[in-house]
Amino acid sequence: MTEEFKAPPQASVEPEATNAPTEAEARDAMGFEVADDSKIAHLDFLTALILIGVSIAVIITSIGYWQRQKLPFYESAGFMPILISGGLLIMAVRLLRESMKHGRVPAFMARLKDSAVAMTKSSQVHRAIVGLVIFGFYVFFLLGRLPFWLGSFLALGAVLVFVRYDGTLKTAIKMIVIAALCVAGIVSLFQYAFTVPMP
Repeated sequence: MTEEFKAPPQASVEPEATNAPTEAEARDAMGFEVADDSKIAHLDFLTALILIGVSIAVIITSIGYWQRQKLPFYESAGFMPILISGGLLIMAVRLLRESMKHGRVPAFMARLKDSAVAMTKSSQVHRAIVGLVIFGFYVFFLLGRLPFWLGSFLALGAVLVFVRYDGTLKTAIKMIVIAALCVAGIVSLFQYAFTVPMP
């Protein structure tokens, strides 16, 4: 009697390892998705230029407040806007420098031109523009006409609700509470702790 031939067991073949990033590698320690900076460098470049322009405009306007009031700088209505805009200007310049590591101005301008149509259709771009409009309205119309805490709360609350609103009342209330706490912290710190008058 012949023995039945049995094929040797085949070794399991493990899938070939790839260098593609896994879900864990595509997110940072806080769980946020990590974006490729080189792909959005032209958008960072444009954002930095806009923020630099807004910061300089606010600083110039605030210096005018200081000169018209004829008070010491730290007591004038322009002190806080200059302080905040100065910090924003520093961060915008830092963003501009980081974006320039991934390309040059002609390349950025070409990429911005190519993506202009897509940007005008993007909901994220629409939200960013509306946010800038709200802050511009706050700086040039609300400051000086309303109490600082009220104008700041209305502007910050509007931006947070608009950017983060997902259709639920819970999120809207959460954003409003965050805006109130931020404004209360700023007023408490500067007006009462440091006795700096609010604009």
